[in-house]
Amino acid sequence: MTKPWSGVLQRLSRHRLTFLDQLAFELFRLTGRTQLMQCLWLYEKDVDLAALDRTYRRLCALPGNRLIEPSPVPFGRHRWVRASRPLDSVQYNDETLPRSSLLRWANAHARMPIDPVGGPAWLLGVQRFSDGSSAVSLVGSHLLFDGVSALRSIEAAIDGTPRESAYLPKGARRPIAALVADLAQALVDVPQTLRALVRLAPPLARRVAHARRPSPPPAVLSTPAESADGVSLPAVAVMVGAQQWAQRARQLGGHKHGLLLAFAARVAMHMGRRRPSDGAVRLVMTVNQRRATDDDRALAISFSTLTVDPLPVADDLRSIEQSLKAALRAITQEPDAMARLFPVVPWMPRLATAALLDQMFSYADGATVSCSNLGELPGALARIDGTICHRLLTRAVDVNVTPRDLARTHGHLVIVSSRINGTLSLCIEGYQLGTENTTEQLCDVAERTLAEFGLDGVVEC
Repeated sequence: MTKPWSGVLQRLSRHRLTFLDQLAFELFRLTGRTQLMQCLWLYEKDVDLAALDRTYRRLCALPGNRLIEPSPVPFGRHRWVRASRPLDSVQYNDETLPRSSLLRWANAHARMPIDPVGGPAWLLGVQRFSDGSSAVSLVGSHLLFDGVSALRSIEAAIDGTPRESAYLPKGARRPIAALVADLAQALVDVPQTLRALVRLAPPLARRVAHARRPSPPPAVLSTPAESADGVSLPAVAVMVGAQQWAQRARQLGGHKHGLLLAFAARVAMHMGRRRPSDGAVRLVMTVNQRRATDDDRALAISFSTLTVDPLPVADDLRSIEQSLKAALRAITQEPDAMARLFPVVPWMPRLATAALLDQMFSYADGATVSCSNLGELPGALARIDGTICHRLLTRAVDVNVTPRDLARTHGHLVIVSSRINGTLSLCIEGYQLGTENTTEQLCDVAERTLAEFGLDGVVEC
């Protein structure tokens, strides 16, 4: 009887979220802040809507079309389930906009309702511009994908690569079976959970002690574009020839990735994100850990932190290259020390969530800069409607960001980079405490940073 019962539990408990994926979901439920990924295809013509609809249908059939089903057990692990096809296919705006409205339209499209539990968890939209160009936006919840898995799903849909979803439909598990399976899994996780709790106890105690102290008055933030969706975060996109980028990196004694980190450090410096104690900038890199195509983790990544002096990097990349090598070597030697804390996630209250977040990103020590490099993208990704686009941008978009969030993280700065068809793009989303925070300001920062590195590029505001 033991083996059949064990097999039933294993079958009922499959497709669980990893602890890191569940942490991201719990933070979403705690703060309401939505982290999104967006791909933007810009065409110098009308988009082929029929071809785009075929791509959309194939995307709906892939395993990436999924949702999160919360566990019926309060401390249980959540599961991936198959999403039904959204009622609307491609969202087409009949109003023609000026070409200068590209990023404003993209930000508005990202603020349409997205729900990783009830669906839809991603949206596809098209916009025509007055100069005859068109844009396609595909935006999805970061709770379902990291950059690599999202791009793989899009590429598979464009190429028509079949891959059947193995997820059960939402609600397919009977309540009693789901309860038993999730309780059993919680018991299996107990040893890991206890070890994680012991490791998290010191920072949690500090967080509790801090919470009991009288709080100083909250910082006054300038939020001119605050709305029902929270504070509007300015965003720009920088496009540079990939060959020019690589050549400039070599001239400065480094490589493409080192130049990206140096660029991020200088942008951070101009946005006041230097550490008060020594003037350094803390860069948090995401490192891809996804190997197999059937890996269904949403976030198959680890985090690596570099502390960089931003002053010399515009003239010499050797120091930042050394820091990068040391950081990557540390990941190899200690794959992910923070991962040992994650088993406590399903059990932890609000204070523990905040303590774990501070432990991961060192928010208590000052500002950080998130820097993601998606590298060279497959050429197929440029053909969302079957033809090659003029430009392809990969972006991070944060929605429902509150002044309290920005105070806790000392502002906001995220840079996502990718290369395709000879062009490197850097999409920047940032917010500096105590300033007006306009798109024009961020555009000026991007142009100034390009000039400091001797680069010619186009800045889309």
